[in-house]
Amino acid sequence: MIVAVNTRLLLPGKMEGIGWFTYEIVKRMVQHHPNIQFHFFFDRPYDAAFVFGSNVKAHVVRPPVRHPLLFDWWYNWSVPRLLRRVKADVFVSMDGFCSLRTPVPQIVTIHDLNFMHFPEHVSHRYRKFLPKRTAQYVNGPAALTTVSHFSADDLRKTFGLQKPVEVIYNAASDVFQPLAQQEVENLRQRLTAGRPYFLFVSSIHPRKNLPRILKAYDLWRSQSGKDYALVIVGRRFWQNAELDQVWKSMQFRDDVIFAGSMEQADLARTTAAAHALVYTSLYEGFGIPIVEAMRCGVPVLTSNVSSMPEIAGHAALLVDPYRVEAIASGMQRLADEPQLHRQLSEAGRQRAHCFDWNISAEKYWQLILKTAQSHG
Repeated sequence: MIVAVNTRLLLPGKMEGIGWFTYEIVKRMVQHHPNIQFHFFFDRPYDAAFVFGSNVKAHVVRPPVRHPLLFDWWYNWSVPRLLRRVKADVFVSMDGFCSLRTPVPQIVTIHDLNFMHFPEHVSHRYRKFLPKRTAQYVNGPAALTTVSHFSADDLRKTFGLQKPVEVIYNAASDVFQPLAQQEVENLRQRLTAGRPYFLFVSSIHPRKNLPRILKAYDLWRSQSGKDYALVIVGRRFWQNAELDQVWKSMQFRDDVIFAGSMEQADLARTTAAAHALVYTSLYEGFGIPIVEAMRCGVPVLTSNVSSMPEIAGHAALLVDPYRVEAIASGMQRLADEPQLHRQLSEAGRQRAHCFDWNISAEKYWQLILKTAQSHG
């Protein structure tokens, strides 16, 4: 069998949720099935570290995808041409896009529909393009996967789907592990002058709700008198005047540390040294940082909306992400109630076992076999 895979989001130093999903799943499939020929489709020069075995042939497929017109050209002209050339039996695309112009059986993973529910958070050039194309993909011949039961239900309700949607969870890398207390203290000394800190991890985007988190942190600090820092890890994805305005108006803005993007190993250590994770997004299809923190034994404060209750289970503190006072109250409880902190730390470690990349890779592989065989 010949399996072609869209690997255009395997980008060194720029990996985010969809990229890590692709990396963790595809790497395992390549290594677990050395007798299968894989063809990786990149849209720019690639890093050899992403060629996971001798059974992989990597291709640079032009043009680089940067614009809706280029998306259509890449998926509907360049990709079909190469699929024919390599005689692919199935095409796997984990970034929410697929081809509308190939007879090759396809599997597409649509992680969430944030662009449908929060169109104001999407750039104008994609505001109509993404809903239109997604409707074509989900109602087309491609097999569908997503990353949570919430997202599967969202797809069914939004598009009136009758076809099955396979749920294949994200997980967290094995590098996310608890740290010894001395290592925690050493890292905090370097990052926050020794102070405990709440951690926010994500691309800095309006959907991630960072302005309310800043307001909640400022409110809690003003009421508690406790000297905790707030560490923000992630690259700025969106020009957000509200975020800048909120930060400038904060009483404790000097205690907010914008750490930028981090390599995975540094992120794992920064996560493990945190007092708690604050991940109160307005909408998530999954929320990988929740599981990363749980693997580290770090308590999680997250939202009671979309997929986050499903992923967190009973192992996190859930709050209304639209209420600054609710987020501040969650911070207060995690700082003032050591028994709750210990309880969530232990419950999180147990909950993290529910998410395993090996299980997810095997589920994806079985879907590939089923898809290829049904069209064979």
